[in-house]
Amino acid sequence: MSHEYDADLDRKVRSIALKWGGDLIGVCSVESLYHLPDHESKIKEMLGDAKTIVVAAVRMFPAPLECSDKNVRPAQYETYCLYRELDKISFEVSKFLDDSGYQAISIPAFLPVEMSLEKWGLLADVSLRHAAEEAGLGRIGLNRLLITKRFGAHVRITGVITNASLKPDKKLDEEICDKCGLCMEACPVGAITEDGKVDVRKCAPEILKYGLPGLVGFVRKWLGKGEKEIIEMTKDPVFWELWQTSMLGSFYYCFQCITACPIGKKQKTK
Repeated sequence: MSHEYDADLDRKVRSIALKWGGDLIGVCSVESLYHLPDHESKIKEMLGDAKTIVVAAVRMFPAPLECSDKNVRPAQYETYCLYRELDKISFEVSKFLDDSGYQAISIPAFLPVEMSLEKWGLLADVSLRHAAEEAGLGRIGLNRLLITKRFGAHVRITGVITNASLKPDKKLDEEICDKCGLCMEACPVGAITEDGKVDVRKCAPEILKYGLPGLVGFVRKWLGKGEKEIIEMTKDPVFWELWQTSMLGSFYYCFQCITACPIGKKQKTK
């Protein structure tokens, strides 16, 4: 199998990603991510002769997010559905590349992710937002999310690592985020700072209220309890939320930094 650039293969890969629901499609070289911590070793560990990453973004609908401070379930369900769409895109792109004689590995867009004691937090194998930025889909904003011209921060991303020599897209020269600070004001725990950093230790307990931080907090309350007290705690709605989250795998409980971003928002019609 030739590893030289094939314009027809490149066109077909992008066409498949669009066909299966991608709103924004781009390609970046794997080398463009090597400046990020551990990325060179992680990518080579997965695919030793990796050359490019196919990146696709799918838009999030604003309406479910805008009511999330009052009723979070529609936003959670939309996110759940959206990740299923991203799974289809990455799988179909991978299948096409495999049928064409190339190797392809889908980058987990959601779960599972690496759980590491060396670095605090849930660690993705590849930073999809940085891959999307390098592929020209948008620029990373003050909230540390990918901001696109068309959809603002209302996107989720997937990617496929491959040894096919696809043509990398050009990273956008201009900034998209205007540093308006609305995401900072909207963050309920003050995790976003003016220098473009996000304090994960503040953000995680809020966004993962019934994910790992919530589970750890609830289990700690069990310590030293008697049998009757433990049984009573299983009747706590917090316990039910933890159960529901573990069953669905949809645990985001905060969308405020996305909702606040004014970039790409459509004017409401009467």
